[in-house]
Amino acid sequence: MQAAIDFGISNTDAVARVDGGLRHWTLPSTGGPPTVAFVRQVLAAGGLAPEELSHLAVTGGRHQNLPPRIAECVLLHVGEVEAIGRGGQALAGYGPEDDA
Repeated sequence: MQAAIDFGISNTDAVARVDGGLRHWTLPSTGGPPTVAFVRQVLAAGGLAPEELSHLAVTGGRHQNLPPRIAECVLLHVGEVEAIGRGGQALAGYGPEDDA
């Protein structure tokens, strides 16, 4: 299972692929840099835990402060510009295989 978290100034958005569908949820941001405890809180709000995920993409405010792993879950640190671009491609139905 895979998920992603975007740490914004006002809100923290999360999305996960669960049972073949996408699940999206939002929590208020903490105002400080993200912590492992906050990552766990965000995932729990969506009914998930890091132990259930193979990969977790993280972007937004100071995501670089997070470790490379939480339990066995690999954190993929994605720059905001790339995250916005890839998100737009996904919403438009394009994937990396469509890159020219």
